[in-house]
Amino acid sequence: MQAGIVSSTEYWNDHGQTATGWVTALYQTLLDRTPTSAEVAGWTLRGDIGNDQTRFAIAGSFLSSTEYLDDLVTGWYQTYLRRSPDTGGLNTTVAALQNGMSP
Repeated sequence: MQAGIVSSTEYWNDHGQTATGWVTALYQTLLDRTPTSAEVAGWTLRGDIGNDQTRFAIAGSFLSSTEYLDDLVTGWYQTYLRRSPDTGGLNTTVAALQNGMSP
């Protein structure tokens, strides 16, 4: 669902209809940080980002990234257990999510 929203034409249009604007928005929205110029360049060189299927694939890469999932799982620990995750718990949960476990 998330990949569908951030790869949508509406999201693309809201972020300047440019590869740079859209990739920068993904970093800010999904990873809560500003990307480096090298990170933006790495994604914008991958192909036709104006294409919905390409944007969906890139959004999926962000959403399955260790960085995104680390933040997601850390948030779960903080919300439900009121503490930061231990390294083993974090790594195990992130790996399970990357291997298809449902959130």
